[in-house]
Amino acid sequence: MATKTNPKSTNSENKLDQSTNNKTEAITENQQKRMTLTPEQVQVLVMRQLNQVNAKKDELTIAIKQLGDLATQLSNICAQQNKALGQLKTEEK
Repeated sequence: MATKTNPKSTNSENKLDQSTNNKTEAITENQQKRMTLTPEQVQVLVMRQLNQVNAKKDELTIAIKQLGDLATQLSNICAQQNKALGQLKTEEK
């Protein structure tokens, strides 16, 4: 029950993240040159942070789902092994 990731969405998320990183880097350079921010710059900074939080949240959601799938697989394998061991014990008697 392994989950599949959508490479197209990951690539588009990476492109969006790179785009926002470039914009933020430009804003950071501008901030160093002058101390005041325009509302548009504040908006870009806020949107970048929101995008980063959402991307991290998505990564964590995927990781938790994969961990749950692995735990399920491990549980099934352990149950099968216990069943096989039980059958071996009854065959010995």
